[in-house]
Amino acid sequence: MDSERIYEWSDVDSNFVYSSSDDLKSASTEFNLAAHAHKIYKKAQEVYQKTETLNLSAGADDKNDSFDIQSTPCYSELSFEHLVKLPANIPERERRVYVVILLSITFFSQMFSRDFCITFFEPTSIDLSQRLQTPLSLFPICNIVVGVFLTVPACMFINKYGIRTCLLYSCALSSLGVGVRCLSIIGDSAFILHVSALFLSSASIVVKPLTVTVSTCCFLTGERNMATGFLTCASMAGAAAGLLVKSILRQEQPHSQPAVISNEIHINEVIILYLCFFANLVCVLLTYYMFPHEPNKRKYCDQSSDTKQKYDMHSVSFLLQTVLKSIQNSDLVYIALSYACSNAVSWPWYQMIDITYLKVGFSQSVGKDCRLWLIIHTCALTLSVCWLADRLVGSNKRFVILCHCLSAVFMVQVVLALCVKSFRRTTKSLVFSIMFAFPLSWTTQSLLYELAADYAHPLPENMAVGLICLLETLCENCMYFLLYAFPKLHLNWLHVITFIAGLLSIIFIMLLGKRKVFRYYN
Repeated sequence: MDSERIYEWSDVDSNFVYSSSDDLKSASTEFNLAAHAHKIYKKAQEVYQKTETLNLSAGADDKNDSFDIQSTPCYSELSFEHLVKLPANIPERERRVYVVILLSITFFSQMFSRDFCITFFEPTSIDLSQRLQTPLSLFPICNIVVGVFLTVPACMFINKYGIRTCLLYSCALSSLGVGVRCLSIIGDSAFILHVSALFLSSASIVVKPLTVTVSTCCFLTGERNMATGFLTCASMAGAAAGLLVKSILRQEQPHSQPAVISNEIHINEVIILYLCFFANLVCVLLTYYMFPHEPNKRKYCDQSSDTKQKYDMHSVSFLLQTVLKSIQNSDLVYIALSYACSNAVSWPWYQMIDITYLKVGFSQSVGKDCRLWLIIHTCALTLSVCWLADRLVGSNKRFVILCHCLSAVFMVQVVLALCVKSFRRTTKSLVFSIMFAFPLSWTTQSLLYELAADYAHPLPENMAVGLICLLETLCENCMYFLLYAFPKLHLNWLHVITFIAGLLSIIFIMLLGKRKVFRYYN
């Protein structure tokens, strides 16, 4: 960007400014025009000094299709100057698509491994001895502890070292977690299982922050929702697939010959564990050898000692500032509450769908099929809504409200069918309502990530997404503990709570105001 060429004049003290229009004859008018131009020129100079550009190519013809977009500038004095993003050096559209595909494969493998090895609800694995059932009930605590302590440091790590380095460490941790989990085959050990859960939970922490970082750094306005949608679908499908495979293995054990069947199921679980380990190792190699490198440089707003001192700010002080900034940002709080309401209750309901169907007299095969098609339908709706949101730039909020309203309409039918027997006409009517009530609510995940990134200032975008995911994780695990303490809560009230939470998510999104600061990559 050459700011000197914006206007051909910049001296407001000049006594004579010549206009190209014959109609402007007044000297005062000419002077006002020159003063206005000078202000714009100075503003352009400030922007030029604080930003650097990232060249992206939209096609093979670089001369006609290439264009420059701003990478993240140094943050203002009210923000965190020491978190300057390193934009991914991906110059062509084909390579951007390639990065999304590579990340999707990695996220699917990591989330499948985590949810297969760490079953959140009913955590006791069928192939383990009875003495391990009590220690394994603490598995969900790993996700809480890891989320609380590692979310903000993980986002700092992404911003400091870049996407590739963070993804490489994440793949290595996931491989290590599955590898340690395979050691439990040699002998029953609660310690080994908890160490494995710790590694797998740590690896999955960066999935959501990396999603919005790739969207912000590598894609332009009109492309981000689709990129975020693909990555969100990959992580969601991986988590659901891990849970689905685990539940299918558990259901394959009839009560008649438990000893014989358990041995077969144990062999199947061992095979799946080795396949997970191999898949994670492949992801490590793909990331190391094929993921694009990023520029290994850092830019400061200035070279003063204050800036360098803030760059070396103590981590505890930074954590306190992060919490303070996020609480002061009311719009970000509304997005976080909406995200938590739309996911923290509905996901436990999805995990216990088999019990719900048994309550109303349906077979377990219906629940198994519904688990699979719910995720397929969610992915299809997510990609469709993200495509429409990219076509209508700035419409994310309206699409979120629309999806939640439609979800609430179908959720009313689900609540009536489960609570009032006269409304429970056929199996198909209940399944039809469920197939739209929950996928429409989960469809808003990627849109809410983008909204959080839009309203993140002065926090970095991935930090904002990490914090809203942390709040959702805390709320979700609170639901698990409530379900553990009050078992009848699921059968009688969980669907009602899900409906109320959906209504609250609509209210929180409607409270969003207009964006005061636009993202730098526009």
